[in-house]
Amino acid sequence: METNPEHMVIRPVRESDLDELMNLLKSIPHSITSLQPNRAYLQTKIEDSLRSFYPVVRRPGPEKYFFVLEDSALGRLAGTCWIAARTGGYEPSYTYEIVKNVFRHEALDITSHIDELHLHKEYEGPSELGGLYLHPDYRGGGIGGALSRCRFLFARLFPERFTREVMTEFRGVVTESGEVPFWEAIGRHFFIHDFFTLDQYSALARKDFIRDLMPRHPIYIQLLPQSARDVIGKPHAAAVPAVKVVENEGFRFINQVDIFDAGPVYRATLSETSTHQRSRMARVAEVVESLPGPSVLAGSTALDFRVSLGAVTVNEDESVNISQTLAKNLGLESGDNLIYLPRHD
Repeated sequence: METNPEHMVIRPVRESDLDELMNLLKSIPHSITSLQPNRAYLQTKIEDSLRSFYPVVRRPGPEKYFFVLEDSALGRLAGTCWIAARTGGYEPSYTYEIVKNVFRHEALDITSHIDELHLHKEYEGPSELGGLYLHPDYRGGGIGGALSRCRFLFARLFPERFTREVMTEFRGVVTESGEVPFWEAIGRHFFIHDFFTLDQYSALARKDFIRDLMPRHPIYIQLLPQSARDVIGKPHAAAVPAVKVVENEGFRFINQVDIFDAGPVYRATLSETSTHQRSRMARVAEVVESLPGPSVLAGSTALDFRVSLGAVTVNEDESVNISQTLAKNLGLESGDNLIYLPRHD
């Protein structure tokens, strides 16, 4: 399917998006944990997001800002992403921390390097990125990168809504036959359900079952089967492009992994991310019918945040001219402000 990136608009989710969201998420073979194609669940997520955009927020709390990517030419949703003000809170977030230990016996001159998995819980953790999904029909042309980076632009505009640090967790390895090697080595021994059932339950319900049922003692990685050891900290093949995007932003693996599939956890300082550092604020001097040159990522500065790809030219006084298409996508006119990401060659 051939798509025009300039027809793509990223905006906050609306109540009227529910049916389209259901259709979009059903296109995922195994739904991402944070977004399940369950109507009541999605309705709650939409309502939570609408409340999060309340104008008066002085510090980060339970807010989760849910964005969708809309093909404005077709009126079709093509992707999702969200950014949460902070992890944990009423319920802690859980990961496994990889801890490296050294055991040494002087008399026999024997040294062993043993890696352990320690269950780690965090009640008031950093802001979190999640829910990133782009329909296969729309991959390419910089659309996926725009969907990921829009959250950094939003956080730069409204820093009081987020913590200093931000983290993100990626899906772990699943084999072509649908087996999750890490789960088979650990989780299956403590739960009566299969991986995908538990993964969905983790998204739809309370997480106190993790506290009650997961092993309480450290797990020696060297005692796990090789198939499980090989995937610890490795992302799902479909997540590799998203991993590269956040690595380019300055995120680094922090030796923590998902407790079910061992997908990697990355972390960064929001103000030090590439998008935050490179983004610029400007006044729109003129809206013109068309502009030459490549498209850049640009967004409105209102709380009803909108982002699109389009032509932007910078004037001598650092104001900008934008195309009519971009102005329409962002709901802007001459005299308004915008935030944009200059082309990075």
